[in-house]
Amino acid sequence: MSDNNDVESRNSTLSNSELIEMQRDMRKRKKRKIVLIVLICVAAAFALIAVLIGMAINAINEMINKTYLNVEQATATRTSLSQYVESGGGIGPADVSYVDIRNALEVDEVFVREGDRVSADAMLMTVTESSLMDAISSVQGQIDNLDKSIADVADDKISGKVKAPLEGRVKVIYCKEDETVADTVCENGALMILSLDGKMACDIPAGDLKAGDQLKVFDKDGNEYKGQVSRVKAGQALILVSDKTLMPDDKVTVKDENDNTLSQADLRINKPLSVTGYTGTVKTIKCKVNDKVKAGDVLLTLSDTKISADYDSLLKQRKDLEDTLNEYLKIYKDGGIFAGEEGIVKMIYDPDGNNDEQQDTQTVDPADYASYMGQGDVEISNVDDDDEEVKSGYMRVAKISPDKKFAVKVGISEKDILRIKEDMKAKIEIEALKYKGEGVVTEISDEPVDQNEGLYAVKILFNKTEDMWTGMYAEVKIEVLNADNVLALKTSAVHKSGSGDFVYTEYNQETRGFGGIVYVKTGISNDEFTEIKEGLSEGDTVYYESDKSEMMNMMYGSETEEGGEEAGSAQDKIAEHNESVESAAASDGQGDAQ
Repeated sequence: MSDNNDVESRNSTLSNSELIEMQRDMRKRKKRKIVLIVLICVAAAFALIAVLIGMAINAINEMINKTYLNVEQATATRTSLSQYVESGGGIGPADVSYVDIRNALEVDEVFVREGDRVSADAMLMTVTESSLMDAISSVQGQIDNLDKSIADVADDKISGKVKAPLEGRVKVIYCKEDETVADTVCENGALMILSLDGKMACDIPAGDLKAGDQLKVFDKDGNEYKGQVSRVKAGQALILVSDKTLMPDDKVTVKDENDNTLSQADLRINKPLSVTGYTGTVKTIKCKVNDKVKAGDVLLTLSDTKISADYDSLLKQRKDLEDTLNEYLKIYKDGGIFAGEEGIVKMIYDPDGNNDEQQDTQTVDPADYASYMGQGDVEISNVDDDDEEVKSGYMRVAKISPDKKFAVKVGISEKDILRIKEDMKAKIEIEALKYKGEGVVTEISDEPVDQNEGLYAVKILFNKTEDMWTGMYAEVKIEVLNADNVLALKTSAVHKSGSGDFVYTEYNQETRGFGGIVYVKTGISNDEFTEIKEGLSEGDTVYYESDKSEMMNMMYGSETEEGGEEAGSAQDKIAEHNESVESAAASDGQGDAQ
């Protein structure tokens, strides 16, 4: 009883102010508890948001990976590889023969029209009898006058010795004893050929070579000679070697100082000089191949040199007149002008002068068609109009095509023209016909056809199909390099950076990250494959991004005329991504090097 009284006594002793303070403390503790709960809730909310953001980022990365990254594998394998120079142009008939007659003749009646198919013995036209007889009489009179002049100079004489005009080494002897000088020169262009500077030459791909580099040259028997790079121009290195033993057209193998094979090539005389003559018969040859001769040394002696230069000239004039007379006599005997070859008449002379109007009605011009195909910046010749030049004194009366061969004339830049040679193979594609075939380089211009663009004309011959029309546009790939059994990789798997070409040998599926950068030394390449000279072995696997994924095809569609901009936008995004990847690769490579 006393205890309860004590408690009540103590409570009664608390003042009102103390009670109020106690209530305030209780309220503060309650607020702190509420704030703590709120903070815990906020922290939990932020944690949840972070988780959701992470999931969203992963989803976005996954979408990017599926949309823009289509990771593929490529294996280094051995294959045959070719490199091409590409261009394009209008096509047209190439196997055209021409019928030309002398200007002195007048066409009387024409029996065929353009587009007709004719046989070789088909008569195309006749000429007026009066013009033919006047021409025969005129030529015969000129022959009679020449005969008098020839008789006046028949006793003139010329030297019976052929001497070396300059110092050099005899490399080729065409003439033979008892053969006429005229026959030898007409057949070979010279009696013999001298080498003036003591050097044979060949061209090989330049690679890393520079002027002055010392090389080794081996003949077919394995004999070694010292070679040197004379100059490097347009991707080709000119190699010089002594002419003391080696001969023109010898096939040699060129190696560097470490015995690495660089190329094979055919030799030629670096500075040749042709020794010629015009009359007489070879009596004695005073030198042999590889002899060193001085200026003025007698190379050979001649017999039958009684004919003078004037006499020879007059005889040539008489021979030309004889040929002309025979042409007239043949027309007189046959009664007209004949086709001479089976085919389609592409042009026929119109005695009424309507040929110009007929030619103006042609519907398709290759240059116009090329402009339509997006090639307007390149001047493309009309192959069909690229006629053989008419000889002086003649006029063209017909063009006949067997209609079996077509040609395409393309423009090749000055940086590539030296890589093009006659008889090189070329791939021909005509999109309008879905045609794919092969052709051969037959002509290469030695002067640019477009000074501003620096383009040279190259003509490629190929087989014609029935559905080909003059003026259709053809894409051309000329094979300039090829190699057999080389280690190669898909070109899209090889990346380029400031540090060199590289590949990825690793790919992490979870992080979608490329790794294992390996720098490689590349060789010849094309759109499909690239030669790997160093850095990989046969069977090695690399990883790369293809240009398009399946999902991107679904999102943007294939590139068409209607949807080209959308597809192009997707390609831009891929290009940006690839650029960032390659930049990172370059940085990694530089870090490794350091």
